[in-house]
Amino acid sequence: MSVAHDVDLGPLVAAAPPPAEWFRSTVHQQVGLFALGWALGEQLRDWNVRPSVLFGNSIGEYVAATLAGVWAPTDAASLVHTRASAMAASAPGRMIAVSAPAAEVLDRIGSGHGVTLAIDGPGQVVLSGPAAAVEALLAGTALTGLDVRVLPSSTRSTRPPCARRRIAARRGRRHAAARPKVRLIANETGTWAGEDLGPGYWAGQLLAPVRLTGGAATVLAEDLTVFLELGPGTSMLGTLRKHPDWSAGPTTIALLGKSGGDSTDDDRHRPGGPGEKALLSAVGALWALGADEALTGLVAADEPEPPVLCSLPPHPFADTSPDDETPAHRPVTAGPVTRSAAATGRALLAELWCATLGVSSVDEEDDFFELGGESLMVVSLLGRVRDRTGQAVSPVEFAAGPTFGTLVRLAGPAAGSAVEQRLAAGIVPLHDDPAPEGRPVFLVADAFGTVLPYRELAPLLDRPVYGVAPAAGDPAPGPRGRIERLAAEHVAAIRSVDPDGPYTLGGWSFGAVVAHEVARQLEAAGAVVDHLIGLDGFPPAANRPIGADPGYLAGSLRVLGTVVLGSGPQGSRVRDRVLRTRFTANVTALLRYRPRPVRCAATVFLVDTGDPALGRIRHKLAGSYSGEVSAHRAVGDHWSMLTAPHVSGLAATLRARLTDR
Repeated sequence: MSVAHDVDLGPLVAAAPPPAEWFRSTVHQQVGLFALGWALGEQLRDWNVRPSVLFGNSIGEYVAATLAGVWAPTDAASLVHTRASAMAASAPGRMIAVSAPAAEVLDRIGSGHGVTLAIDGPGQVVLSGPAAAVEALLAGTALTGLDVRVLPSSTRSTRPPCARRRIAARRGRRHAAARPKVRLIANETGTWAGEDLGPGYWAGQLLAPVRLTGGAATVLAEDLTVFLELGPGTSMLGTLRKHPDWSAGPTTIALLGKSGGDSTDDDRHRPGGPGEKALLSAVGALWALGADEALTGLVAADEPEPPVLCSLPPHPFADTSPDDETPAHRPVTAGPVTRSAAATGRALLAELWCATLGVSSVDEEDDFFELGGESLMVVSLLGRVRDRTGQAVSPVEFAAGPTFGTLVRLAGPAAGSAVEQRLAAGIVPLHDDPAPEGRPVFLVADAFGTVLPYRELAPLLDRPVYGVAPAAGDPAPGPRGRIERLAAEHVAAIRSVDPDGPYTLGGWSFGAVVAHEVARQLEAAGAVVDHLIGLDGFPPAANRPIGADPGYLAGSLRVLGTVVLGSGPQGSRVRDRVLRTRFTANVTALLRYRPRPVRCAATVFLVDTGDPALGRIRHKLAGSYSGEVSAHRAVGDHWSMLTAPHVSGLAATLRARLTDR
């Protein structure tokens, strides 16, 4: 490549990582991704690991097609270079991700504005187009009410240079096979590729939508047992997990681990860093699954007998002496679990971990989120741990260091009883380092019954912060499904920490409405509530059922439908029956709830809301709160407003408001 196209990929494998600007080049990005994916695939082939199906996204489709024998590697690399050069030479554009089905999004945005569907994924689509057209779409009302996120990467308008790619495709076909030698998913159709991968297909591949939803359905219908992702990140594994047809049976392996996180690029390149550890873990997982034929084939000509396979100590090695009484860390392979004493300890936790993530084995240092886990999956895992072991584990404490070793420490027999008592009472410390003269802030759980959404906000408030969740084991807001009953439980939990007040309360979404009722009950009991915080949530009006508000009713029913049916960005993630039961009960109770006025001040943060709307909302809230009402626009969307980088600005405004009080 460096000779033919003046592209040097040497920095990718250099001891020191290249500067950040090297990666900003579209050509470097795309040619580098192709070279990396193809090299990993060929290495696996050398180890006799043979794919049954190949499925790639965008540049990944070139990797898949080359591994399937459609392209000679040099021809494919040249075509990728032409593709990337065409993008770099085109007018700049923008991309946005929208969490909604493709049919709904396309119906909302219409046509004739230059914004088109780039990716059709399970529960989420990506739109792309000229920068001005995308900005105009964002400024309008077509996507109002949907979860919209502007992607940091830019796209390009590629129609004018497309002829260059058609020429390159024709030249490359001299070395292309008549049809794939391995079953291959075509991005353009989401079905099996046949003999239709001619020059026209590749010339238009950049412009046609990527049908990830259809492709995932085609792959999952094959009832495969192992899914392996080539290249950095877990985006394709995530696509499969979010599809409605996904089940927890298959094993998933990310060959290079999860991209991003807290590690710097320098860390990932460094020997022993996250990238190397992920690769070693992936190779170990392949070995455990039986992909070890290459080991028996690596026999020198002068060796009379093949070597005998044997198990070696795992990597990384234990850092304790063999004479130490502390048992060494060993990988645990999931298997049949009995009700023996051993099965109620580490082996059982390993089985629950593997079943939740779809992996075959687990080691002490395995990271839940790097293996594709999400916040709701944490809640599901810890719920199963409590059901099977009787040990309550705080999701927040686990998420602070989400490794299997942490789970063993928090759920094992030596776990402190204080955690059990706090969870039983419904109180979870989110940030309990006392600030000077700072009263605690109590943040109420969301509709899934978890306080995990507050884990990034809490440390930024410079005062003690407690999450208030349903009492451990309670799947719904009380037997009668009433917000008032749930709030009464929260009042008792809050007073177990602070008997006298004054109280500062808040919540996100559903939690904001419950916090309102908690404030009312505290005031009715003679306590003082000085401030109520609403994070993209508030009661729409006092003295009438929330379900009587058309906007709240429509939005609540839409979200409820996605969770019950397992569709959309949230519904596809909620596969745990208890979580769905709790969410359904909470939303149903919310619509019946009739809020009453309280005497405290209120600060509300709202997304996708301009200044005129904030003024109207502030006026509406004046009927619910007799104290000062402040309304602010939050950066991000409903799901990202409490995460970096958006949460820092929100926290700064909130700190100032609490100090003013």
